[in-house]
Amino acid sequence: PALTFNVAVAAGTASATGQIQYNGVKIGSNNPVIVAAGSPVPVTIYNVDGNGNALPVSSAEAHSTASGAGASFSLADTGGGSFRATANGTSISYVTIPVGQTSAAVYYVNPTAGSYSAMTALTPLAQTAITATAAAATEGTPFLLTVGLTADTFTGTLPITITGAAASPFGNAAVLPTSVAFVSGTATETVPVTLYNSAASQVLTVNIAGLSHTATVTMTPSSTNAVTLATSGSTTMAANTVATNTITPTTRDVYGNLTTGDTISYAITTSPGSSTGVTVGAATGIFSVTGNASPAGTYVVTATDGGHTATTTFILQ
Repeated sequence: PALTFNVAVAAGTASATGQIQYNGVKIGSNNPVIVAAGSPVPVTIYNVDGNGNALPVSSAEAHSTASGAGASFSLADTGGGSFRATANGTSISYVTIPVGQTSAAVYYVNPTAGSYSAMTALTPLAQTAITATAAAATEGTPFLLTVGLTADTFTGTLPITITGAAASPFGNAAVLPTSVAFVSGTATETVPVTLYNSAASQVLTVNIAGLSHTATVTMTPSSTNAVTLATSGSTTMAANTVATNTITPTTRDVYGNLTTGDTISYAITTSPGSSTGVTVGAATGIFSVTGNASPAGTYVVTATDGGHTATTTFILQ
């Protein structure tokens, strides 16, 4: 059977390329890989120069300058097999050769036994970066984030991680993808994301196969939010005096995030009797004690935003 490996280094110079070796020799007709059905076989991906000599990965070839960075080789196979980082591990679609090193070991496994020698390592495709497009989203509603590989024609599935999603005070966890599939001829793909925080914007860091990019998501609070008004507890004031106290409520959406712009009205809903000397501003929330006609007792003020209410208590002594 004929097996073709497509190996593309993520970023590099024109002289660098990828080479697959088996037992220390380049795979070819004189050095085929003998595969038993379902049994992993170790092979090595080398970064080599134009003459086939092992070439340590330079910082210029690496996908970033961070510690542990390297050149990422995307792995594809047309022979029905797959690659693994460890003999009994799960399938992988890329491998990274760290800066300063020449190679990385992987395993090839094929469900069909046979001798495989038709393998190629492609010239680097200069995958120097990924893209992640800014998006607009509604809190709690899935949206599609557009991501892509710059100057690459990779076809297959790559792991993706997304960090930076703001946490919800109520503990709702963001729903984030773990992989992205690139189809032939498509430079960008979309992945579904759900965020549960109505902060005006959230900066997400997207990482695909060791390459990172940021995308700013502009958030809109959900239109189905059940806004509640936080109570202010109780406040003690002197009776039969002149004094004011301003109620300062906070409003939160169903995810526990602070919201603004709500129209709130106020009214005294419980009092100790005749209390003409005690008022609350219907729109301002200013609780006023105006003099001797303000008897001692408990006054409950109810705030509402048009369906959701909360109370606060003033005790005049």
